[in-house]
Amino acid sequence: MSHALATLDGVGQETRTQINTVLQDSKLWLQEQTAARQEVFTQLSKAVVEGKAQEARGLLTRVNAIAAHDRTDTETQTAGAAADFLAGMLGQQEEAAQKLHAAAEAKEEARRKAARQKTEALQQVRTTLRTLRRHSRTMLGTEQRRRVAMLTDLAAEAGDQLSRSEVNQIEAWKARMQRERKTAAPEKRAQPGGRRR
Repeated sequence: MSHALATLDGVGQETRTQINTVLQDSKLWLQEQTAARQEVFTQLSKAVVEGKAQEARGLLTRVNAIAAHDRTDTETQTAGAAADFLAGMLGQQEEAAQKLHAAAEAKEEARRKAARQKTEALQQVRTTLRTLRRHSRTMLGTEQRRRVAMLTDLAAEAGDQLSRSEVNQIEAWKARMQRERKTAAPEKRAQPGGRRR
């Protein structure tokens, strides 16, 4: 079109001057647009090389809006590399999110497991306390000591799930076992054949 205007016959000098001015302005505008377009593609390429995903995403959107057609091979490669880069970044983000989700689930499962173990330990503490109360007179001393030792371990596992009353009962049973050991020790020494210190 610019060629047709430049070679147009039968126009006056003033019109010819106006046509030449319009053509010069059009060429300048096209050069500025080409330079701006090249600058956007250069910025896009740089953002990809520097790993700036957010900037690359914005520039790719702009490139697709202003230069979706009639791209050079270099522009097509730049836009393709940017799209691949962003797809890769999205994949990495999804993978990181999946890992975080899996870690959170594992942490929650560990918390639930610990809570179950505490609850089971608490139930065993209560069962053992009932057994000791009901059968302490008929239970052998060795069995009582074994159950009190087990009770001590279970109480540590149940932790803050124990009521104050249960803690007091456990302490009472431990104190009772210690008293019985102390009274049993002098009797053993007094028996014939017992070892002397």
